Amino acid sequence: MRFFSTYLTESDVRLIVATSGRQIRAFFAFLKSPNQSSPFRAMKAGVNPLFKIDSEMRGLISEFQKNPKVFTDKALVERGKDIVKAYRYPVRIEVRRNKGIKGAAQIAVRGIAGDFRKVTLNTFKKLPPFKSKRLVIKQGGFKSYEINVAGVTKALPIRYLKLNWEIILNTMGYKPGTLIDARQTRTLIAADGDGTLFGKPTVTGVPQLSESAAREPLLDYLKAGGVFILISGNSLERTIKRVTNGIPREYKNRFLISANGGADLVIFDRTGKARIVSDYHDHALKAMVKKPKENLDIVYLGDDAAPHGNDADGFKEVGRKHSVLVGDRHHQTKHLFLEDRMIAGAEKATAAFLRAVYKELQNNPSGVLFSEKRLSTICRFCR
Repeated sequence: MRFFSTYLTESDVRLIVATSGRQIRAFFAFLKSPNQSSPFRAMKAGVNPLFKIDSEMRGLISEFQKNPKVFTDKALVERGKDIVKAYRYPVRIEVRRNKGIKGAAQIAVRGIAGDFRKVTLNTFKKLPPFKSKRLVIKQGGFKSYEINVAGVTKALPIRYLKLNWEIILNTMGYKPGTLIDARQTRTLIAADGDGTLFGKPTVTGVPQLSESAAREPLLDYLKAGGVFILISGNSLERTIKRVTNGIPREYKNRFLISANGGADLVIFDRTGKARIVSDYHDHALKAMVKKPKENLDIVYLGDDAAPHGNDADGFKEVGRKHSVLVGDRHHQTKHLFLEDRMIAGAEKATAAFLRAVYKELQNNPSGVLFSEKRLSTICRFCR
């Protein structure tokens, strides 16, 4: 059996950009003239999704009419290149690359709103790489969709760590802390980024870890010797920039990042410099073929409770007893979470959870930290 890299090929990139560009232009042509013949017109049946088009999108319709050149494939990709300025452009194609690695880790596209994305998703699913299930597409937020190699999800870095725990700790130059020796305890907190570890990006700015309510409790946990992995659907370069100033160098060798939906894994070496784990690209997908032994003392924190949401794969990988929801409940997935594992409040809830973890460690540093009983105690501290 052939195992593919976690990266999209250059051929994939060309196909995805061209298809996305056509879809974006067709969508705005439809918004300009809703009664014209268009695949997007089918979405007007029942509750008309046009009613959900916000003022931002209506402004873009006017821009599309006046200056269609800003909606070419080249212009859309250019808008997505700058990791700082990209959020200023509500319509863009982000081809997420990393220096020295062929292809792209992920492609994220923004501009087609709400349920209208179903038309685009169906279009992609008819293309050969998607039809063969080598590539997958999923919705994100309200106006975005993301494309990855099949098997690249938020579960992947967790699986990889189960199989390569000692190797990764040695590569990071991990040293035990005041309360935890992770080589012995295999203690790991895995968490989403936006809305969990820090605030969600807006057109006015991108929240940093240094500004987050969760920063100080996180540092206490890292100082104690715990290992933390941030698993983000966002750009790797952007994610590194958001956290790097929030963690002192002496604690960075206990902090990992997986970004681009799980396509990349990054450690911080002994000097505090971020380094991509190259073995992950070529071998991580092997971990998804057969589920390894449950050998981590782990918990996963996320804010998205939707059935096929951004955190669904992470929650599923660790199981409901080790899943903590820090966002709003979702009626379709309430059964997936234990009642005492639901703590609303986004990054403030994460801060409360991390404080409770540290308190539990101080009270009793021995044993399995995230056993069902102790995790219930930790969550009670948060209320």
